[in-house]
Amino acid sequence: MSIIREEKPHTLNQYITVIESIRKNVGHTLWFRGSGKSDYLLRPSLYRNLKVKDIKELVETEYKILIRFKQRSIPFHNASLNNDLETLFLMQHYGIPTRLLDWTENPFIALYFAVMSAKRNNFMNNAAVWILDPTIWTAHALLDNDAEIKSINDSEVIKYQPQNKYTLMPEKALPIYGSHNSQRIVSQRGVFVIFGSDKLSMQKQYLKYRFPADSLIKVTLNKRYLPNLLESVLASGITESVVFPDLDGLASELRRIFGYG
Repeated sequence: MSIIREEKPHTLNQYITVIESIRKNVGHTLWFRGSGKSDYLLRPSLYRNLKVKDIKELVETEYKILIRFKQRSIPFHNASLNNDLETLFLMQHYGIPTRLLDWTENPFIALYFAVMSAKRNNFMNNAAVWILDPTIWTAHALLDNDAEIKSINDSEVIKYQPQNKYTLMPEKALPIYGSHNSQRIVSQRGVFVIFGSDKLSMQKQYLKYRFPADSLIKVTLNKRYLPNLLESVLASGITESVVFPDLDGLASELRRIFGYG
């Protein structure tokens, strides 16, 4: 059983070196997710319900949320939703609990989220950037060595659509390219992992299903170095208005620059 590899860079240059070293070894795209707490479990919002723990109830709950959203959201959007998966992505955009977990193809965006989240907690905890090899993870999840990363309309992904019977859903979490239904997703190079009927975190699925070594890697950012890392990220041009290209992002950036946040 493979343990999860861990890297511990202290500076932005060391972080870049770690990323480039891993990228050269795999020879294909990597995905990244930043967290302000290094012990954060890679698990979607639907599976973080404090009261409902049973997978059957959780999947039924998602289906009920989906139906209610479809009934009541019509006056508030003009999105063309061809199936329940596309609806799921729209729900995710507005913070409604789903089985989707956000990732990015950009390692600097992930680092931004890690250090900014840590800042909100006054740098009290170590942060982390998780690195996913989506190609290797996909091949193992689908038991197909030639499998490529799937898109929302692929038959393998359709099996993950919301339904009221969890037994019809695959178990393993699966990387997918989703709907780019907002400018934020485009700017953040957003990609996704959709979870199946196994509500274990990706860290635990990595061990349980014996995913190939280094298909999931943890980059731990020690809390003592986080303020300097944050300064380096912002100085490199990865700022609020870049990550959030709208008035909310610009407002956050201006508050910080002029000493109000």
